Amino acid sequence: ATTTSEQTGESSVMSGGPPPGVMAGAGGGGGGGGPPPGVTMGGGSAKGEEGDPAKCIIAPGAIGAAHQAGFSKGYSSSCPNSPAQESPYMWPMKWTAETHAQAMVFESDEVVYESKGRVFYMLDKNWKRSDVTYQVGALRALGTGDCEDSDTEELFQGGGCLKNQTDGTVSTMIHRGGQMYFIEWEKDETNPVKAGETDASKVARCDLINLAVVGNIRPDWFLDKRGDDTDVQYLGNQHVYYASDTPKLVKQWRKRDFASQYFTMSVMENPPNKLAKDPDAPTEDKMNWPLILNVPGEGLGDDQLYSYRNHELLTDDDEDLFTIIDRYEAMGNACVDIRAGGEGNGQGAPEGGHIPSNLEVDPLSWVSKEITFSPIWSAPVKNDAE
Repeated sequence: ATTTSEQTGESSVMSGGPPPGVMAGAGGGGGGGGPPPGVTMGGGSAKGEEGDPAKCIIAPGAIGAAHQAGFSKGYSSSCPNSPAQESPYMWPMKWTAETHAQAMVFESDEVVYESKGRVFYMLDKNWKRSDVTYQVGALRALGTGDCEDSDTEELFQGGGCLKNQTDGTVSTMIHRGGQMYFIEWEKDETNPVKAGETDASKVARCDLINLAVVGNIRPDWFLDKRGDDTDVQYLGNQHVYYASDTPKLVKQWRKRDFASQYFTMSVMENPPNKLAKDPDAPTEDKMNWPLILNVPGEGLGDDQLYSYRNHELLTDDDEDLFTIIDRYEAMGNACVDIRAGGEGNGQGAPEGGHIPSNLEVDPLSWVSKEITFSPIWSAPVKNDAE
């Protein structure tokens, strides 16, 4: 399942809150160290890694189509018995990139919302951080945060938030396991906060949401069809315009979600060192980086188009990007639980019911093709008569 559009949004749950039917804080075990009642370690869709059964566990049901379990200790590039095991096209475990997102309403190419920032991942620990440095327009999605103008129903039936973050400030979201944190920074014109800030003394406020079983995106989410009510369609190679007018050859996959809408993931096919084959080239020049992600609104928001630029690999030395929450709390502060009655910054789903998408699955074009390029796993072979 996939669901929102976190501050840099991969999907609705990939973003700001739990999917329909998942009550944050309910069921027990979601935000702690173990699975909720009825979810067993190593069974069904929640299968652990050999040697560490608490890793490589995907979320139960439709959520597992894109997400790790909130109680999983992280993922691996070689999760046993997974269709994309050691595939060169899955997302790296530790990486960062600049992001640019644009949202369009149904039956229109007009951009109604735009954001820029930087995203950080340590998926081997089930961690993500998103720093938004610019956003303008009407955003309809889960977890939209503070609204500049709550009366946006005149712009779109169903409302949303009117964003106007153009003053150089930073909005930060950190998702660790089953907990999602929203950070508001102190304003200091002489020493302004930048993307990637790690000084906990600059945090003005911290809110949190318990997402229960919903962990971070799994790096192979677009390659396989594990999870309930989902499918995948490998599309092959094509040239696209990337970063304005730069042509890039990409390898593409479509991923169908619970709402019968689909994501399209475009991954770099020609890394800089592919032709040169320089054995001393940096690892970054050998990576099949994620470049473009088309995200459906999934009935909860508008479709969005994301691009990732200026990619870099992270190391264990970069953990302070994510552990700023611990340092903030060690200073005697506390993050406010939005769903425990506190006055948090989080917002729920837009009013007005289902929001239509331009990315509804067309049965005339959809073909199920689970091709992962794993050197270990082989796709089932069908007979011509089938």
